[in-house]
Amino acid sequence: MTNLPPQYGPPISFAAAKRIMDAAEREAAGNGWPMAIAIVDSTGEEAIAAGGMGLRLITMPYMIALEGGIPIVKDGQVIGGIGVSGMQSSQDAEVARAGLAALE
Repeated sequence: MTNLPPQYGPPISFAAAKRIMDAAEREAAGNGWPMAIAIVDSTGEEAIAAGGMGLRLITMPYMIALEGGIPIVKDGQVIGGIGVSGMQSSQDAEVARAGLAALE
């Protein structure tokens, strides 16, 4: 078994991003959770792959990775990501998963 990097597909469409955002917002509002929700597309990966200054995007002092950020995968390819923050990390992840369910 090899650990190949994920394959990236075309960026998420606006319509798909809106469906995901609407579902995530409904989940957060239904639970009374104030959340910040962001959806990004699959571009910009070159900055990280190049290393150097591009890595500042993922290496910040005093920062800890927690639940709430999930890749958006369609047809086995990463087309974007959703990030949620505002409550406990498990609740952030719950809202993110609810958003992703709208893509299926």
